[in-house]
Amino acid sequence: MKEYLILLFFTISSVVPVNKNFLAQEVTYSAGYIYLDGSKKTKTEIDNIRKKIINDYNHGINFITLAQKFNMDGNPHPEKFEFKEEEVVPEFSKAIKEHKPGEIFIVDVPSKKWYYVAVRNP
Repeated sequence: MKEYLILLFFTISSVVPVNKNFLAQEVTYSAGYIYLDGSKKTKTEIDNIRKKIINDYNHGINFITLAQKFNMDGNPHPEKFEFKEEEVVPEFSKAIKEHKPGEIFIVDVPSKKWYYVAVRNP
């Protein structure tokens, strides 16, 4: 009579409830922007326009008014741009994270000739 050794392997698993608040949630940012097209204006013209926009904003001119006057991409509401980090160029997402709500700043994407003046919304 032959004897056989039978090995049994058991895997023990347990189910642990997941705290949904612990999971990373996608962050949505909000900004107003004024796009200045580097294929239609020189960098010097863009820099002069940006200086005027920033000066006017710092002297109380509403960003919506400035966007309506200077924005070059045809968006009728560039003051309400909401996005997730992966939806915009890295230069824009980096800049938005570095500024506080209400703060005006510039973003350059020279490889695409895209130039912005932006304000982070609350």
